[in-house]
Amino acid sequence: MFGELFKEENSFDNTTNNSTTTSIDGNPIDEPPKPRGPLKLVGFKNQGSTCYLNALLQTLFLTPEFRDGILQLTSDELGYSMDADSDPSNQRKIPYQLQLIFARLLLLNQNTCSTEGLTESFGWRNDEELQQHDVQELSRIFLDAIEASLVGTSSETLIQNLFKGKIVNQIVCDKCNRISERDEDFLDLTVSVTNNMKLLENSFSNTFKHAETMSGKNQYFCEQCNQLVDAKKRAKLKTLPPILTLSLLRFNYHKETFSRYKETSPFAFPFHLDMTPYVNCRSINSCGHYSLYSVIVHSGSAHRGHYQAHIRDVNKLGYSDIELTNEEIFPDFSKFIQTSETVPVIKNDIMNKKISDPINPEVILARIVAKHESMRLDELGQALLKATGSSWSKVYRKQYGTMAKFLRSNCETFNLDVATRTVSLCKSAHEKFLSDIALKCAENVEDIDKHSADASLLPNNSEYEDLTNSELGNAMGCCKLVNPNSCCCYEICSEEKPGTGMHWFNFNDENIKTISVNEIPKEFSGRKCAYMLFYRRNDLSSSFEWFEKIPDFIKDMMNNENIHLMEWRTKYDLAVNRLDLHIYTEEILIMSNGLIKCVELDGYLMSFYQHQQVSELLSEIQYNLDRMIKKPKRKKLQLTKKTTKDIKISPLEMTNLNILKILPHGGIHLYESLPVGREIALKEAGIKNNSSLFLWNGKSVLNQTIQIGIEYEAISVKLICHYDRNSRCYLSFKASQSECLLLVRSYASKLLNTSSNEIVFQRKIKGNESHNEDADDCIEVIDNDISSIVYGYEENFTAFCKGCQLQEVQRNSELDETGDFKNALSDKCHNKTVHVQLEIINYDNEILQESIYELDIDEKMSIEALKSFVLCKLNLQEIINIEECRFSLHSKQSVLCLYDSITVSSLPFTNDDIFLLERGKAPTNEQVLIFLKPPNELKCIELLLSKSSKISEAFERILKELNLNGDEWHLRKCNRYGDLTYLLDDNNKTITEAKISNGDIIALAPGKLAEKGKMRLCIWIYPKCLTLPELYNKNIITSLFKSVDLDQSSRPSEAPSILGHVELKREDTLYDLQRKIKAIQTDKKMPDKYCIRIIDKGLLTKALPQGDNNTVTLKRLKIQPSTQLGIQPSTMEIGKEDVIIKVVFHIPNTRHYTSPVEYVCSRTTANLHGNIAKCIGFEDNELILAKRTNDAMIWSMIEPDQSSNLNAKKKVQKKGRKTTGKKKNIKENSVQLKDSDTVAAKIVSEELKYTDSSIDLQDFFTDEDILLKQKLKASNNQRSSSNAKMKDNNINQEKSPNHSIQAKESQLKIHVGNFSTLQQAEE
Repeated sequence: MFGELFKEENSFDNTTNNSTTTSIDGNPIDEPPKPRGPLKLVGFKNQGSTCYLNALLQTLFLTPEFRDGILQLTSDELGYSMDADSDPSNQRKIPYQLQLIFARLLLLNQNTCSTEGLTESFGWRNDEELQQHDVQELSRIFLDAIEASLVGTSSETLIQNLFKGKIVNQIVCDKCNRISERDEDFLDLTVSVTNNMKLLENSFSNTFKHAETMSGKNQYFCEQCNQLVDAKKRAKLKTLPPILTLSLLRFNYHKETFSRYKETSPFAFPFHLDMTPYVNCRSINSCGHYSLYSVIVHSGSAHRGHYQAHIRDVNKLGYSDIELTNEEIFPDFSKFIQTSETVPVIKNDIMNKKISDPINPEVILARIVAKHESMRLDELGQALLKATGSSWSKVYRKQYGTMAKFLRSNCETFNLDVATRTVSLCKSAHEKFLSDIALKCAENVEDIDKHSADASLLPNNSEYEDLTNSELGNAMGCCKLVNPNSCCCYEICSEEKPGTGMHWFNFNDENIKTISVNEIPKEFSGRKCAYMLFYRRNDLSSSFEWFEKIPDFIKDMMNNENIHLMEWRTKYDLAVNRLDLHIYTEEILIMSNGLIKCVELDGYLMSFYQHQQVSELLSEIQYNLDRMIKKPKRKKLQLTKKTTKDIKISPLEMTNLNILKILPHGGIHLYESLPVGREIALKEAGIKNNSSLFLWNGKSVLNQTIQIGIEYEAISVKLICHYDRNSRCYLSFKASQSECLLLVRSYASKLLNTSSNEIVFQRKIKGNESHNEDADDCIEVIDNDISSIVYGYEENFTAFCKGCQLQEVQRNSELDETGDFKNALSDKCHNKTVHVQLEIINYDNEILQESIYELDIDEKMSIEALKSFVLCKLNLQEIINIEECRFSLHSKQSVLCLYDSITVSSLPFTNDDIFLLERGKAPTNEQVLIFLKPPNELKCIELLLSKSSKISEAFERILKELNLNGDEWHLRKCNRYGDLTYLLDDNNKTITEAKISNGDIIALAPGKLAEKGKMRLCIWIYPKCLTLPELYNKNIITSLFKSVDLDQSSRPSEAPSILGHVELKREDTLYDLQRKIKAIQTDKKMPDKYCIRIIDKGLLTKALPQGDNNTVTLKRLKIQPSTQLGIQPSTMEIGKEDVIIKVVFHIPNTRHYTSPVEYVCSRTTANLHGNIAKCIGFEDNELILAKRTNDAMIWSMIEPDQSSNLNAKKKVQKKGRKTTGKKKNIKENSVQLKDSDTVAAKIVSEELKYTDSSIDLQDFFTDEDILLKQKLKASNNQRSSSNAKMKDNNINQEKSPNHSIQAKESQLKIHVGNFSTLQQAEE
């Protein structure tokens, strides 16, 4: 109606979301809602701009008659029967969601409540909750929707009886006095707010007392006079509802400026409202006196704003610490009205009554004493002050004297013991007082609402005589949380306080606070002012028995939600106190450029709690060490003569835990150690969440001594030593802060073979802090004063002899952007840069052995000339004989021993390849140097072979070299990782004919080669298979779920073993295969009945045909020479179209499964539910099946067979009626199975035993699946986060900061089903 007129002001502030997110095992867990606060009332979450809905809902909730009418609806009336055949179209969603909200506000132990379920029941699907609307419009539409939803229920007339009234519109003819009347229902009365209407009474008088004259062009046509006549038009209230709603029209449209504006001028309204003068006296049939109980306030302008509500707690559901004085119980708003000549004071008998007029003190004192039987005189004075808000001396002393004197003068009522100063009631006057007390109260407290009276002063109130103790608590008390272990959500505190139902609260979405009734007159005017008023008729009685009116199914639902909240809070508390620690070991470390780097950056994640001891942490890590050691990466074969030390980890020696950090250069460093020998908690030890810890022996890592502490943090140093313009040496190493420059000078002196005093050292400084990031790097010449040097984590140094030209060196010592060394190519077109590493020099330091020399040479130079050039350039010709060394070209994939006669230009090498000068004799042109891989070893042996020698000769030489027998071995080529590739089976071929070239790797593989034209198949024998019909039944499965060692319950104890080998042609049949297998000579006993299955990746998969199908050839069965077969004892009958699958059963309330068992079934999933259920003794509708796709970590649901349902539908179809469209195929959406597929089964009856389980029935994911998915999701989010931020920045830059984007106006709608037809059908 008003479009974006009521757009939320500062909506981003009103949508408060205080929840934080932590995680358990990588699963995020949000912060649970907080328990109820001391006020015991619950607020509503703002969904974006739903403050108008929140204010109205709080008003309706604190309207006892409306709340009780909603709560008393049964599940059958709402259409939410537990019957599985219930029709969703019969569900009354709006009343049901209201019932849930009211029950949560009463019983749920949380401080906020969501309205998402209610807005979804409205049919809001297009972000309607993000658009604010007029609360007056919502009130009418919402009440109409509720009324339409309650048709045919016990609360069908709830809205009509509570909120609807009638206005009679009259037109009186001035000529014949004929009265024409028309009745009109209303849910709320609109009140005009203008500068001329500053009082509610003035607006009512103008509307319902004054008549409008219809004359001139606006004359009325009287049917009795049969002509146009002058007439009087007026409106009268015919009937008034118990809940009177007034809408103040504060928003108007300016016709001259064509703009909206909000009327903020003063408009006063009373607390007590007398509607009798405005009601048609002939039709009035109820009380016309009302009391204010809710004020919805709008703060803001005509274009944006926010709603909140001031509501009186009629039923005393909340707790307020505001003391109820006479001013709170009997408020007078007249004193807040600014009087002037044009603004008369509100005249109301109740409001003008002097509240300070003292009530007869005999009545008040008698009530207090009767309640306590007897009390001391000073206690009586305090009780009087608490009850009336005024002391005896202030109100009564001037008229009656002291309290003791007054008590003595009324000796017929009171007994005063002067000695003990105690007061009690006389026995003779006790009964008389109780019988006359009501009359005395009526005489002294005239026209005061009985609900505003001090009920706590009545010792025997007849209203509560028939109530039990708990019911009396419901009537007189406030909510409080009971024992958390109890099933009950809340009980009612029996604490009594005066002024029942007179406390006021401010509801501002999630925030609730107590206010004084005197805060309401502040909303008469201004930017924040009253917008809707709700009055209760004074003759309405407040019902306190709300708990009994809640249906049992709602109570059970709230009880379960409270239990879930308790578990959620417990789980979150554990997560907050939990420490996720990243544990690192030597197994995931590598050495790179002198730095120790981590292969697995996240380490191994383990969870502990802050209160656990450090010793427990160490024990747990040592216990899980086998799981922490990752599967080692594939290692390359060692083709060089370098010896590498194997690193062996001894878990018993790993007793030290140190804080680990990954430095900016990628290397790790260790800091303070944990006190593993002391009993100290992790929190006290200073361990924080997501800390990284390193488990080691405390001495060395990767055979290197480690010094811990910040002063020993490693610096990544890159040193370039220049010999001349075309020759230089690169060296990368690590150093500490104190020894950095000392090592640079020492290494440069050894590499340049001169004294450090004859060397010039330069340091490259990346960027200057005073410049921007694009500033050029500068060069700093290092002198003898090194005390002022501050090192970073990465340092680049250049060294050259003093005779070298500085400009030439600087041009050749540049580094690329990534920090790697850049080639400095000569301008000559025939020159080429090679990288040489010297293995022939035995340096005293292993670090110098890794230095790389970069030389600019002529590409037409031969390898023999290159050797002479390197030895001469480095002054090594007198130390090393040129005939005793050779060059080999090392790349990532191969090692090639070079012939001396070839040229550099003929070699296919890149800038990353290394020319290694090593000791040894280079092969001649008639020889090849191969690398021989012995069985089960990584280190290869060099072997020089003649190109004209045959494979058989090479094979005999290899066997002789390794001292092996040749019956069960053969030769194969392999790659750098030792994977077998090409078979060398032709012994008559030469090395050249077999395409064996220089640098190839030949492996000696186990196994005898088959004859030419035959296949040699390896046959394995497996233990007896565990099948589903033989292993499981209903009792075993039920007991298995309760077992602790589920994984060991059905796991085979025997491992497969090799039975032997058979040689067959591809044209041989399955019968020939079976005959050959039986002829194998072995000491293993062959089973009587067995099946032959293909082994793929170590697992038994497809079974070969049985029975009469033994004439099929091996070629047709796709048996290859590399195929391995398994013999498995089995009595299973496997058909031609059958497959063997693995069946696992889900363990309820976990993410684990039983060990797999095998089951023979068809490739399609038709009747799979029924067949598995029949095997284990369950009904087919009790099973939920899913198939796992291992590669994609996806579980595909297997739907049950629907053929029976389709047949039933065909019978119901009328004869002669033809079906149109394509015929539906039942197998169209079925899941296809293949051998060794895993099918998981959930037994519904067992799953439903755990009602508090968070795992859905269709959720088959394991913990490993979830963890892998989260890692993939995290990596994807990390890649796209930068792009998203850039897009957001671009959008924010395009928006003007002072420009408010106008949202498209939308009409407020609530979708309600048609329940009138349902009522007619039931009738």
